[in-house]
Amino acid sequence: MKTYNPNKSETNRIPHGLKNHTELSAWFFNPRGISLLLLLLLLFSVNVFAESAAKSNRITERQTYSQRAASAPGKTLYVEMYQANVIISGESQNDIVAEATVELSVARPELVKDFFSQTQLVLEPYRQGFRVTLRSPKERYERRADQGIRRLVNLIFEGDADGFSMATELRVHVPSNQSLVIENKYGDVTLDNVNGALQIDNTSGEVMVKDCEGSLDLKNNYAGAEVRNFKGAVVISNSSGAVTAMDISGNVRIENSYKPVRFEKITGNLTIDGQSSDVSGTGVSGDCFITSSYKPISVAGVGGKLTINGQSCIVTVSGVRQEVLIESSYQPIRVDSVGGALTINGQSSAVTANVVAKDATIRSSYQSISVQQVGGILNIDGSSCEVTVRDVKKDASILSSYKTIRVDNVGGSLKVDGGSCSVLVDGVGGNVDIINSYKYVVLKRTAGSIEVRGDSSPIEVSQITKVPAGGSINLITTYKPVTLALPASAAVQISARTQYGKIRSDFPVYLNNDEDDGKAVKLELGTGGAVVRVETSGDIILRKE
Repeated sequence: MKTYNPNKSETNRIPHGLKNHTELSAWFFNPRGISLLLLLLLLFSVNVFAESAAKSNRITERQTYSQRAASAPGKTLYVEMYQANVIISGESQNDIVAEATVELSVARPELVKDFFSQTQLVLEPYRQGFRVTLRSPKERYERRADQGIRRLVNLIFEGDADGFSMATELRVHVPSNQSLVIENKYGDVTLDNVNGALQIDNTSGEVMVKDCEGSLDLKNNYAGAEVRNFKGAVVISNSSGAVTAMDISGNVRIENSYKPVRFEKITGNLTIDGQSSDVSGTGVSGDCFITSSYKPISVAGVGGKLTINGQSCIVTVSGVRQEVLIESSYQPIRVDSVGGALTINGQSSAVTANVVAKDATIRSSYQSISVQQVGGILNIDGSSCEVTVRDVKKDASILSSYKTIRVDNVGGSLKVDGGSCSVLVDGVGGNVDIINSYKYVVLKRTAGSIEVRGDSSPIEVSQITKVPAGGSINLITTYKPVTLALPASAAVQISARTQYGKIRSDFPVYLNNDEDDGKAVKLELGTGGAVVRVETSGDIILRKE
Protein backbone atom coordinates (compact mmCIF):
# COMPACT_ATOMS: atom_id res chain seq x y z
CA MET A 1 0.00 0.00 0.00
CA LYS A 2 1.24 3.49 -0.88
CA THR A 3 2.23 5.45 2.27
CA TYR A 4 1.46 9.14 2.65
CA ASN A 5 4.60 11.30 2.86
CA PRO A 6 3.97 14.83 4.17
CA ASN A 7 7.40 16.00 2.97
CA LYS A 8 6.47 15.58 -0.69
CA SER A 9 4.43 18.53 -1.95
CA GLU A 10 2.77 16.59 -4.75
CA THR A 11 1.03 14.40 -2.20
CA ASN A 12 -0.40 17.31 -0.22
CA ARG A 13 -3.81 17.13 -1.88
CA ILE A 14 -6.60 14.54 -1.98
CA PRO A 15 -5.47 11.80 -4.35
CA HIS A 16 -8.00 10.68 -6.96
CA GLY A 17 -9.86 7.61 -5.60
CA LEU A 18 -8.65 7.27 -2.00
CA LYS A 19 -8.29 3.59 -1.20
CA ASN A 20 -8.90 3.50 2.53
CA HIS A 21 -9.47 5.43 5.75
CA THR A 22 -5.73 5.62 6.47
CA GLU A 23 -5.04 7.66 3.31
CA LEU A 24 -8.07 9.88 3.94
CA SER A 25 -7.01 10.58 7.54
CA ALA A 26 -3.46 11.29 6.42
CA TRP A 27 -4.66 13.88 3.91
CA PHE A 28 -7.04 15.64 6.34
CA PHE A 29 -4.42 15.97 9.04
CA ASN A 30 -1.73 17.53 6.89
CA PRO A 31 -1.45 21.37 6.93
CA ARG A 32 -3.16 21.95 3.58
CA GLY A 33 -6.06 19.68 4.42
CA ILE A 34 -6.63 21.39 7.77
CA SER A 35 -6.49 24.84 6.13
CA LEU A 36 -9.08 23.91 3.52
CA LEU A 37 -11.37 22.42 6.17
CA LEU A 38 -11.15 25.61 8.24
CA LEU A 39 -11.93 27.71 5.16
CA LEU A 40 -15.04 25.64 4.41
CA LEU A 41 -16.22 26.00 8.01
CA LEU A 42 -15.69 29.76 7.83
CA LEU A 43 -17.66 30.07 4.58
CA PHE A 44 -20.47 28.02 6.05
CA SER A 45 -20.61 30.19 9.17
CA VAL A 46 -20.63 33.37 7.08
CA ASN A 47 -23.41 31.92 4.93
CA VAL A 48 -25.58 31.06 7.94
CA PHE A 49 -25.07 34.52 9.40
CA ALA A 50 -25.71 36.25 6.07
CA GLU A 51 -28.81 34.17 5.41
CA SER A 52 -30.25 35.10 8.79
CA ALA A 53 -29.46 38.76 8.24
CA ALA A 54 -30.86 38.72 4.68
CA LYS A 55 -34.10 37.17 5.77
CA SER A 56 -34.54 39.67 8.54
CA ASN A 57 -34.02 42.53 6.03
CA ARG A 58 -36.37 41.20 3.36
CA ILE A 59 -39.38 43.16 2.20
CA THR A 60 -42.57 41.61 0.86
CA GLU A 61 -44.87 43.28 -1.67
CA ARG A 62 -47.87 42.14 -3.73
CA GLN A 63 -49.11 43.04 -7.18
CA THR A 64 -52.42 42.01 -8.78
CA TYR A 65 -52.95 41.54 -12.53
CA SER A 66 -56.27 40.88 -14.28
CA GLN A 67 -57.57 39.99 -17.74
CA ARG A 68 -61.01 39.36 -19.25
CA ALA A 69 -62.22 37.67 -22.45
CA ALA A 70 -65.60 36.59 -23.81
CA SER A 71 -65.93 32.81 -24.10
CA ALA A 72 -68.37 30.74 -26.16
CA PRO A 73 -69.78 27.19 -26.09
CA GLY A 74 -67.30 24.60 -27.31
CA LYS A 75 -64.26 26.67 -26.35
CA THR A 76 -61.49 25.28 -24.12
CA LEU A 77 -59.50 27.30 -21.63
CA TYR A 78 -55.85 26.27 -21.24
CA VAL A 79 -54.25 27.24 -17.93
CA GLU A 80 -50.45 27.04 -17.84
CA MET A 81 -48.87 27.97 -14.52
CA TYR A 82 -45.72 27.25 -12.50
CA GLN A 83 -45.38 27.43 -8.73
CA ALA A 84 -48.88 28.83 -8.38
CA ASN A 85 -52.05 28.10 -6.47
CA VAL A 86 -54.82 27.91 -9.07
CA ILE A 87 -58.47 28.44 -8.15
CA ILE A 88 -61.13 28.14 -10.87
CA SER A 89 -64.86 28.47 -10.35
CA GLY A 90 -67.82 28.38 -12.69
CA GLU A 91 -70.20 31.33 -12.80
CA SER A 92 -73.44 32.23 -14.59
CA GLN A 93 -71.64 34.49 -17.07
CA ASN A 94 -70.12 34.26 -20.54
CA ASP A 95 -66.78 35.90 -19.77
CA ILE A 96 -63.49 34.45 -18.57
CA VAL A 97 -62.10 36.65 -15.82
CA ALA A 98 -58.56 35.94 -14.62
CA GLU A 99 -56.83 37.58 -11.68
CA ALA A 100 -53.29 36.78 -10.54
CA THR A 101 -51.79 38.00 -7.26
CA VAL A 102 -48.00 37.85 -7.17
CA GLU A 103 -46.21 38.13 -3.83
CA LEU A 104 -42.51 38.97 -4.02
CA SER A 105 -40.13 38.71 -1.08
CA VAL A 106 -36.67 40.22 -1.72
CA ALA A 107 -33.53 41.14 0.13
CA ARG A 108 -32.79 43.93 -2.39
CA PRO A 109 -35.73 46.36 -2.66
CA GLU A 110 -34.58 47.70 -6.04
CA LEU A 111 -35.65 44.40 -7.61
CA VAL A 112 -39.36 44.87 -6.80
CA LYS A 113 -40.29 47.58 -9.30
CA ASP A 114 -38.25 46.00 -12.07
CA PHE A 115 -39.72 42.55 -11.45
CA PHE A 116 -43.36 43.67 -11.32
CA SER A 117 -42.97 45.84 -14.43
CA GLN A 118 -41.80 42.82 -16.41
CA THR A 119 -44.57 40.51 -15.14
CA GLN A 120 -47.69 39.94 -17.26
CA LEU A 121 -50.90 37.99 -16.90
CA VAL A 122 -51.77 36.80 -20.41
CA LEU A 123 -55.25 35.74 -21.57
CA GLU A 124 -55.00 35.10 -25.30
CA PRO A 125 -56.62 33.08 -28.12
CA TYR A 126 -55.06 29.63 -28.26
CA ARG A 127 -55.93 26.56 -30.35
CA GLN A 128 -59.74 26.20 -30.21
CA GLY A 129 -60.12 28.48 -27.22
CA PHE A 130 -58.00 30.59 -24.89
CA ARG A 131 -54.85 30.34 -22.81
CA VAL A 132 -54.09 32.03 -19.50
CA THR A 133 -50.54 32.13 -18.18
CA LEU A 134 -48.25 34.33 -16.14
CA ARG A 135 -45.04 35.62 -17.69
CA SER A 136 -42.40 36.96 -15.33
CA PRO A 137 -38.61 37.45 -15.28
CA LYS A 138 -38.21 34.85 -12.55
CA GLU A 139 -36.56 32.28 -14.78
CA ARG A 140 -34.17 34.86 -16.20
CA TYR A 141 -33.20 35.93 -12.70
CA GLU A 142 -32.66 32.32 -11.74
CA ARG A 143 -30.48 31.65 -14.78
CA ARG A 144 -28.48 34.81 -14.10
CA ALA A 145 -28.02 33.87 -10.45
CA ASP A 146 -27.00 30.38 -11.47
CA GLN A 147 -23.79 31.37 -13.23
CA GLY A 148 -20.69 30.10 -11.51
CA ILE A 149 -19.05 32.48 -9.03
CA ARG A 150 -22.12 34.77 -8.88
CA ARG A 151 -24.18 31.93 -7.40
CA LEU A 152 -21.45 31.21 -4.84
CA VAL A 153 -21.27 34.90 -3.89
CA ASN A 154 -25.05 35.07 -3.54
CA LEU A 155 -25.06 31.99 -1.34
CA ILE A 156 -22.31 33.35 0.90
CA PHE A 157 -23.24 37.02 1.20
CA GLU A 158 -27.01 37.03 0.61
CA GLY A 159 -27.98 33.62 1.99
CA ASP A 160 -30.13 33.04 -1.13
CA ALA A 161 -28.95 32.09 -4.60
CA ASP A 162 -31.93 33.80 -6.25
CA GLY A 163 -32.02 36.84 -4.05
CA PHE A 164 -35.82 36.63 -3.90
CA SER A 165 -38.82 34.33 -3.44
CA MET A 166 -42.10 34.46 -5.33
CA ALA A 167 -45.61 33.14 -4.64
CA THR A 168 -48.55 33.32 -7.05
CA GLU A 169 -52.28 32.81 -6.70
CA LEU A 170 -54.38 32.65 -9.87
CA ARG A 171 -58.16 32.99 -9.62
CA VAL A 172 -60.23 32.41 -12.73
CA HIS A 173 -63.99 32.79 -13.10
CA VAL A 174 -65.33 30.93 -16.12
CA PRO A 175 -68.77 30.18 -17.59
CA SER A 176 -70.23 27.19 -15.79
CA ASN A 177 -70.13 25.21 -19.06
CA GLN A 178 -66.41 25.50 -19.80
CA SER A 179 -63.89 22.83 -20.79
CA LEU A 180 -60.49 23.18 -19.13
CA VAL A 181 -56.91 21.97 -19.59
CA ILE A 182 -54.83 22.89 -16.53
CA GLU A 183 -51.06 22.44 -16.21
CA ASN A 184 -49.36 23.46 -12.99
CA LYS A 185 -46.32 22.59 -10.90
CA TYR A 186 -45.56 23.04 -7.22
CA GLY A 187 -48.89 24.54 -6.29
CA ASP A 188 -52.47 23.63 -5.37
CA VAL A 189 -55.39 23.44 -7.79
CA THR A 190 -59.04 23.96 -6.80
CA LEU A 191 -61.90 23.52 -9.26
CA ASP A 192 -65.51 24.31 -8.35
CA ASN A 193 -68.83 24.26 -10.24
CA VAL A 194 -67.44 23.78 -13.76
CA ASN A 195 -69.13 21.55 -16.33
CA GLY A 196 -67.18 20.26 -19.31
CA ALA A 197 -64.22 18.16 -20.38
CA LEU A 198 -61.76 18.77 -17.54
CA GLN A 199 -58.06 17.89 -17.62
CA ILE A 200 -55.68 18.62 -14.76
CA ASP A 201 -51.95 17.88 -14.83
CA ASN A 202 -50.41 19.00 -11.55
CA THR A 203 -47.16 18.26 -9.75
CA SER A 204 -46.51 18.40 -6.01
CA GLY A 205 -49.65 20.21 -4.99
CA GLU A 206 -53.05 19.43 -3.51
CA VAL A 207 -55.94 19.11 -6.01
CA MET A 208 -59.61 19.58 -5.11
CA VAL A 209 -62.47 19.16 -7.61
CA LYS A 210 -66.03 19.59 -6.32
CA ASP A 211 -69.54 20.14 -7.64
CA CYS A 212 -68.50 19.66 -11.26
CA GLU A 213 -69.92 17.77 -14.24
CA GLY A 214 -68.66 16.28 -17.51
CA SER A 215 -65.49 14.21 -17.62
CA LEU A 216 -62.38 14.48 -15.47
CA ASP A 217 -58.81 13.36 -16.20
CA LEU A 218 -56.68 14.26 -13.18
CA LYS A 219 -52.94 13.68 -12.89
CA ASN A 220 -50.98 14.60 -9.79
CA ASN A 221 -48.14 13.36 -7.59
CA TYR A 222 -46.66 13.73 -4.12
CA ALA A 223 -49.80 15.39 -2.72
CA GLY A 224 -53.47 14.63 -2.21
CA ALA A 225 -56.20 14.60 -4.89
CA GLU A 226 -59.86 14.88 -3.87
CA VAL A 227 -62.98 14.74 -6.03
CA ARG A 228 -66.43 15.31 -4.54
CA ASN A 229 -69.90 15.47 -6.09
CA PHE A 230 -68.91 14.92 -9.72
CA LYS A 231 -71.34 13.87 -12.45
CA GLY A 232 -69.51 11.97 -15.16
CA ALA A 233 -66.54 9.67 -15.71
CA VAL A 234 -63.47 10.26 -13.51
CA VAL A 235 -59.88 9.12 -14.05
CA ILE A 236 -57.32 9.91 -11.33
CA SER A 237 -53.60 9.12 -11.45
CA ASN A 238 -51.75 10.23 -8.34
CA SER A 239 -48.29 8.82 -7.73
CA SER A 240 -47.32 8.90 -4.05
CA GLY A 241 -50.41 10.91 -3.22
CA ALA A 242 -53.62 10.18 -1.33
CA VAL A 243 -56.89 9.99 -3.30
CA THR A 244 -60.45 10.68 -2.14
CA ALA A 245 -63.45 10.13 -4.43
CA MET A 246 -66.95 10.74 -3.07
CA ASP A 247 -70.41 11.17 -4.60
CA ILE A 248 -69.40 10.34 -8.17
CA SER A 249 -72.15 9.66 -10.74
CA GLY A 250 -70.16 7.74 -13.31
CA ASN A 251 -67.35 5.25 -13.72
CA VAL A 252 -64.20 5.92 -11.69
CA ARG A 253 -60.65 4.73 -12.31
CA ILE A 254 -57.88 5.46 -9.78
CA GLU A 255 -54.16 4.77 -9.96
CA ASN A 256 -51.87 5.64 -7.08
CA SER A 257 -49.03 4.41 -4.90
CA TYR A 258 -47.96 4.41 -1.26
CA LYS A 259 -50.81 6.62 -0.02
CA PRO A 260 -54.42 5.91 1.03
CA VAL A 261 -57.39 5.70 -1.34
CA ARG A 262 -60.83 6.53 0.07
CA PHE A 263 -64.13 6.27 -1.82
CA GLU A 264 -67.83 6.65 -1.08
CA LYS A 265 -71.05 6.64 -3.15
CA ILE A 266 -69.81 5.71 -6.61
CA THR A 267 -72.73 5.38 -9.04
CA GLY A 268 -70.96 3.29 -11.67
CA ASN A 269 -67.99 0.95 -11.85
CA LEU A 270 -64.88 1.54 -9.72
CA THR A 271 -61.35 0.42 -10.62
CA ILE A 272 -58.44 1.03 -8.24
CA ASP A 273 -54.87 0.13 -9.14
CA GLY A 274 -52.80 0.95 -6.09
CA GLN A 275 -49.23 0.00 -5.30
CA SER A 276 -48.83 -0.38 -1.52
CA SER A 277 -51.98 1.67 -1.04
CA ASP A 278 -54.37 1.48 1.91
CA VAL A 279 -57.79 1.21 0.21
CA SER A 280 -61.15 1.67 1.94
CA GLY A 281 -64.64 2.74 1.02
CA THR A 282 -68.32 2.01 0.74
CA GLY A 283 -71.11 2.33 -1.77
CA VAL A 284 -70.35 1.25 -5.35
CA SER A 285 -73.44 0.63 -7.46
CA GLY A 286 -71.60 -1.23 -10.24
CA ASP A 287 -68.62 -3.57 -10.38
CA CYS A 288 -65.54 -2.92 -8.25
CA PHE A 289 -61.96 -3.98 -9.11
CA ILE A 290 -59.15 -3.34 -6.62
CA THR A 291 -55.44 -4.12 -6.84
CA SER A 292 -52.94 -3.25 -4.12
CA SER A 293 -50.17 -4.69 -1.97
CA TYR A 294 -49.03 -4.82 1.66
CA LYS A 295 -51.71 -2.44 2.99
CA PRO A 296 -55.29 -3.12 4.17
CA ILE A 297 -58.22 -3.25 1.74
CA SER A 298 -61.70 -2.64 3.16
CA VAL A 299 -64.81 -2.55 0.95
CA ALA A 300 -68.51 -2.44 1.83
CA GLY A 301 -71.72 -2.05 -0.13
CA VAL A 302 -70.99 -3.13 -3.71
CA GLY A 303 -73.96 -3.56 -6.04
CA GLY A 304 -72.10 -5.51 -8.72
CA LYS A 305 -69.17 -7.89 -8.84
CA LEU A 306 -66.16 -7.38 -6.55
CA THR A 307 -62.64 -8.45 -7.53
CA ILE A 308 -59.67 -7.91 -5.19
CA ASN A 309 -56.05 -8.74 -5.91
CA GLY A 310 -54.11 -7.81 -2.81
CA GLN A 311 -50.61 -9.14 -2.33
CA SER A 312 -50.06 -9.54 1.43
CA CYS A 313 -53.09 -7.35 2.18
CA ILE A 314 -55.53 -7.58 5.07
CA VAL A 315 -58.87 -7.82 3.23
CA THR A 316 -62.26 -6.97 4.74
CA VAL A 317 -65.43 -7.17 2.61
CA SER A 318 -69.12 -6.86 3.43
CA GLY A 319 -72.41 -6.35 1.63
CA VAL A 320 -71.69 -7.39 -1.97
CA ARG A 321 -74.75 -8.24 -4.06
CA GLN A 322 -73.02 -10.27 -6.76
CA GLU A 323 -69.91 -12.43 -7.14
CA VAL A 324 -66.77 -11.88 -5.05
CA LEU A 325 -63.26 -12.95 -6.09
CA ILE A 326 -60.36 -12.33 -3.69
CA GLU A 327 -56.69 -13.16 -4.00
CA SER A 328 -54.23 -12.32 -1.26
CA SER A 329 -51.50 -13.85 0.89
CA TYR A 330 -50.17 -14.02 4.45
CA GLN A 331 -52.80 -11.68 5.90
CA PRO A 332 -56.36 -12.29 7.18
CA ILE A 333 -59.33 -12.24 4.80
CA ARG A 334 -62.85 -11.63 6.09
CA VAL A 335 -66.02 -11.61 3.98
CA ASP A 336 -69.57 -11.01 5.22
CA SER A 337 -72.82 -11.08 3.23
CA VAL A 338 -72.28 -12.00 -0.43
CA GLY A 339 -75.27 -12.20 -2.76
CA GLY A 340 -73.45 -14.27 -5.39
CA ALA A 341 -70.66 -16.83 -5.47
CA LEU A 342 -67.46 -16.43 -3.43
CA THR A 343 -63.94 -17.42 -4.51
CA ILE A 344 -60.97 -16.84 -2.22
CA ASN A 345 -57.37 -17.74 -2.98
CA GLY A 346 -55.42 -16.83 0.12
CA GLN A 347 -51.93 -18.21 0.41
CA SER A 348 -51.23 -18.66 4.13
CA SER A 349 -54.18 -16.41 4.94
CA ALA A 350 -56.66 -16.87 7.76
CA VAL A 351 -60.09 -16.84 6.08
CA THR A 352 -63.49 -16.03 7.58
CA ALA A 353 -66.60 -16.09 5.37
CA ASN A 354 -70.16 -15.57 6.60
CA VAL A 355 -73.44 -15.58 4.65
CA VAL A 356 -72.76 -16.50 1.03
CA ALA A 357 -75.89 -16.85 -1.09
CA LYS A 358 -74.37 -19.15 -3.73
CA ASP A 359 -71.31 -21.40 -4.09
CA ALA A 360 -68.10 -20.76 -2.15
CA THR A 361 -64.58 -21.91 -3.06
CA ILE A 362 -61.77 -21.21 -0.59
CA ARG A 363 -58.06 -22.02 -0.88
CA SER A 364 -55.46 -21.27 1.76
CA SER A 365 -52.73 -22.88 3.83
CA TYR A 366 -51.41 -23.02 7.40
CA GLN A 367 -54.04 -20.68 8.82
CA SER A 368 -57.61 -21.18 10.00
CA ILE A 369 -60.62 -21.26 7.67
CA SER A 370 -64.09 -20.53 9.06
CA VAL A 371 -67.21 -20.58 6.85
CA GLN A 372 -70.87 -20.14 7.84
CA GLN A 373 -74.19 -20.00 5.98
CA VAL A 374 -73.42 -20.97 2.40
CA GLY A 375 -76.46 -21.21 0.14
CA GLY A 376 -74.76 -23.32 -2.52
CA ILE A 377 -71.84 -25.78 -2.76
CA LEU A 378 -68.76 -25.32 -0.56
CA ASN A 379 -65.24 -26.34 -1.61
CA ILE A 380 -62.28 -25.84 0.75
CA ASP A 381 -58.66 -26.62 -0.11
CA GLY A 382 -56.63 -25.80 2.97
CA SER A 383 -53.25 -27.41 3.48
CA SER A 384 -52.55 -27.62 7.23
CA CYS A 385 -55.57 -25.43 7.98
CA GLU A 386 -57.90 -25.71 10.92
CA VAL A 387 -61.33 -25.74 9.28
CA THR A 388 -64.71 -24.84 10.77
CA VAL A 389 -67.86 -25.13 8.62
CA ARG A 390 -71.44 -24.47 9.64
CA ASP A 391 -74.75 -24.36 7.78
CA VAL A 392 -74.08 -25.29 4.16
CA LYS A 393 -77.24 -25.75 2.15
CA LYS A 394 -75.80 -28.05 -0.53
CA ASP A 395 -72.69 -30.25 -0.82
CA ALA A 396 -69.40 -29.58 0.99
CA SER A 397 -65.89 -30.79 0.12
CA ILE A 398 -62.90 -30.22 2.43
CA LEU A 399 -59.21 -30.98 1.90
CA SER A 400 -56.78 -30.31 4.75
CA SER A 401 -54.09 -31.86 6.94
CA TYR A 402 -52.76 -31.90 10.49
CA LYS A 403 -55.40 -29.59 11.95
CA THR A 404 -58.93 -30.20 13.25
CA ILE A 405 -61.91 -30.14 10.86
CA ARG A 406 -65.32 -29.31 12.34
CA VAL A 407 -68.50 -29.49 10.26
CA ASP A 408 -72.05 -28.70 11.43
CA ASN A 409 -75.22 -28.88 9.34
CA VAL A 410 -74.52 -29.71 5.71
CA GLY A 411 -77.70 -30.11 3.70
CA GLY A 412 -76.11 -32.16 0.89
CA SER A 413 -73.26 -34.63 0.83
CA LEU A 414 -69.95 -34.20 2.68
CA LYS A 415 -66.51 -35.22 1.46
CA VAL A 416 -63.42 -34.81 3.65
CA ASP A 417 -59.82 -35.66 2.85
CA GLY A 418 -57.91 -34.95 6.04
CA GLY A 419 -54.53 -36.51 6.60
CA SER A 420 -53.71 -36.50 10.32
CA CYS A 421 -56.81 -34.40 11.02
CA SER A 422 -59.38 -34.87 13.73
CA VAL A 423 -62.73 -34.81 11.91
CA LEU A 424 -65.82 -33.84 13.91
CA VAL A 425 -69.12 -33.84 12.00
CA ASP A 426 -72.61 -33.09 13.31
CA GLY A 427 -75.50 -33.04 10.86
CA VAL A 428 -75.26 -34.13 7.20
CA GLY A 429 -78.33 -34.54 5.00
CA GLY A 430 -76.56 -36.51 2.25
CA ASN A 431 -73.78 -39.05 1.94
CA VAL A 432 -70.53 -38.82 3.94
CA ASP A 433 -67.11 -39.77 2.51
CA ILE A 434 -64.07 -39.32 4.76
CA ILE A 435 -60.40 -40.21 4.33
CA ASN A 436 -58.29 -39.82 7.46
CA SER A 437 -55.19 -40.96 9.32
CA TYR A 438 -54.04 -41.08 12.95
CA LYS A 439 -56.80 -38.87 14.37
CA TYR A 440 -60.40 -39.24 15.53
CA VAL A 441 -63.34 -39.34 13.16
CA VAL A 442 -66.60 -38.56 14.98
CA LEU A 443 -69.89 -38.48 13.03
CA LYS A 444 -73.30 -37.52 14.41
CA ARG A 445 -76.74 -37.02 12.89
CA THR A 446 -76.09 -38.31 9.38
CA ALA A 447 -78.88 -39.21 6.94
CA GLY A 448 -77.09 -40.84 4.02
CA SER A 449 -74.53 -43.49 3.20
CA ILE A 450 -71.27 -43.34 5.19
CA GLU A 451 -67.78 -44.16 3.94
CA VAL A 452 -64.83 -43.74 6.34
CA ARG A 453 -61.37 -44.95 5.39
CA GLY A 454 -58.88 -44.39 8.19
CA ASP A 455 -55.28 -45.33 8.84
CA SER A 456 -54.90 -45.76 12.60
CA SER A 457 -57.97 -43.58 13.07
CA PRO A 458 -60.49 -44.15 15.89
CA ILE A 459 -64.02 -43.96 14.42
CA GLU A 460 -67.27 -43.12 16.22
CA VAL A 461 -70.65 -42.95 14.45
CA SER A 462 -73.83 -42.18 16.44
CA GLN A 463 -77.24 -40.49 16.38
CA ILE A 464 -77.91 -41.61 12.80
CA THR A 465 -81.13 -39.92 11.74
CA LYS A 466 -81.72 -42.10 8.70
CA VAL A 467 -80.20 -45.19 7.11
CA PRO A 468 -81.28 -45.03 3.45
CA ALA A 469 -82.65 -48.20 1.90
CA GLY A 470 -80.08 -49.54 -0.54
CA GLY A 471 -77.39 -47.37 1.05
CA SER A 472 -74.22 -48.47 2.82
CA ILE A 473 -72.06 -47.81 5.87
CA ASN A 474 -68.39 -48.70 5.52
CA LEU A 475 -66.10 -47.99 8.48
CA ILE A 476 -62.54 -49.17 7.77
CA THR A 477 -59.44 -48.41 9.85
CA THR A 478 -56.40 -50.06 11.46
CA TYR A 479 -55.21 -50.54 15.07
CA LYS A 480 -57.88 -48.28 16.54
CA PRO A 481 -61.43 -48.93 17.83
CA VAL A 482 -64.62 -48.44 15.85
CA THR A 483 -67.90 -47.57 17.57
CA LEU A 484 -71.15 -47.70 15.60
CA ALA A 485 -74.48 -46.80 17.21
CA LEU A 486 -77.61 -47.76 15.25
CA PRO A 487 -81.28 -46.99 15.83
CA ALA A 488 -83.12 -49.97 17.23
CA SER A 489 -85.52 -49.78 14.29
CA ALA A 490 -82.80 -49.72 11.62
CA ALA A 491 -82.98 -52.22 8.77
CA VAL A 492 -79.33 -53.24 8.12
CA GLN A 493 -77.12 -56.17 7.29
CA ILE A 494 -73.91 -55.95 9.33
CA SER A 495 -70.56 -57.61 8.80
CA ALA A 496 -67.87 -56.82 11.40
CA ARG A 497 -64.26 -58.07 11.49
CA THR A 498 -61.29 -57.33 13.74
CA GLN A 499 -57.78 -58.73 13.55
CA TYR A 500 -56.56 -58.30 17.11
CA GLY A 501 -59.37 -56.72 19.11
CA LYS A 502 -62.72 -57.70 20.51
CA ILE A 503 -66.26 -57.27 19.22
CA ARG A 504 -69.00 -56.09 21.59
CA SER A 505 -72.62 -55.83 20.41
CA ASP A 506 -75.95 -54.75 21.88
CA PHE A 507 -77.56 -56.78 19.08
CA PRO A 508 -77.68 -60.59 18.79
CA VAL A 509 -74.92 -61.73 16.41
CA TYR A 510 -73.59 -64.97 14.98
CA LEU A 511 -70.05 -65.96 14.06
CA ASN A 512 -68.96 -66.33 10.46
CA ASN A 513 -67.41 -69.70 11.37
CA ASP A 514 -65.86 -71.43 14.38
CA GLU A 515 -62.32 -70.64 13.30
CA ASP A 516 -62.81 -66.85 13.57
CA ASP A 517 -62.84 -67.12 17.39
CA GLY A 518 -65.17 -64.14 17.71
CA LYS A 519 -63.11 -61.91 15.39
CA ALA A 520 -65.77 -61.76 12.68
CA VAL A 521 -69.53 -61.56 13.17
CA LYS A 522 -72.67 -60.98 11.19
CA LEU A 523 -76.11 -59.73 12.12
CA GLU A 524 -79.25 -58.67 10.35
CA LEU A 525 -81.82 -56.18 11.60
CA GLY A 526 -85.15 -55.97 9.81
CA THR A 527 -85.41 -57.07 6.24
CA GLY A 528 -83.24 -55.89 3.38
CA GLY A 529 -81.94 -52.45 4.29
CA ALA A 530 -78.47 -50.95 4.13
CA VAL A 531 -75.26 -52.96 4.05
CA VAL A 532 -72.88 -52.23 6.94
CA ARG A 533 -69.20 -53.23 6.94
CA VAL A 534 -66.85 -52.59 9.89
CA GLU A 535 -63.16 -53.56 9.78
CA THR A 536 -60.24 -52.74 12.08
CA SER A 537 -57.30 -54.23 13.92
CA GLY A 538 -58.73 -52.92 17.20
CA ASP A 539 -61.97 -53.28 19.09
CA ILE A 540 -65.45 -53.00 17.56
CA ILE A 541 -68.48 -51.79 19.50
CA LEU A 542 -71.99 -52.09 18.04
CA ARG A 543 -74.46 -50.09 20.13
CA LYS A 544 -78.23 -49.77 20.10
CA GLU A 545 -79.77 -46.29 20.36
